[in-house]
Amino acid sequence: MMEMRVSFLLVLVPAVALADASTPDKPPAPTSLAVGDRAVTVGFGDDWKIHVRVAGGGDLVLEPAGQAYVGRDVLRVTAELAPNVAPVPLIKVSSRPEACADYWDVYVSIVDGVPREALGLYGLADPPVLSTSTVKFGRDGTAVVTQRTSEDEKLVRTRRTRYRFDGRVYVDVSKRSGSRSK
Repeated sequence: MMEMRVSFLLVLVPAVALADASTPDKPPAPTSLAVGDRAVTVGFGDDWKIHVRVAGGGDLVLEPAGQAYVGRDVLRVTAELAPNVAPVPLIKVSSRPEACADYWDVYVSIVDGVPREALGLYGLADPPVLSTSTVKFGRDGTAVVTQRTSEDEKLVRTRRTRYRFDGRVYVDVSKRSGSRSK
């Protein structure tokens, strides 16, 4: 009886291993959004890069965060419409992989059917180092990005950068680019 079990397992194990090895990773289904009269999809392509595709328009390719440190199975992307934050509709695309310290949020503008990286916010969460970015949009086409960086409890740096929307993307218009420690 014991010999039958062993031979059965010897036959079954290679079949299961072959089935597991022959199934390639498939990207998750893309997110579909309506931006004005255009259909937009955001998701991973076969190249495992993030594609923002506009129906009847262009394609923007973004590198996912954390890809040098984690496998494809933990890469994540989310997309949502960010209404009433700019003179044109923006899509907030976020790449926040599991178990990885770096992440980003990119605001994508779609003008004349062409997706562009309008504003990027990048962060790092690797204690004791922490770097976070937040944005406040103004109704007049301005944006202020605040980046807080801490290396421990005692040293925190804050930097604010001002941007103005030029009709397609946000452009840095800061008069000074210095840091202030608290």
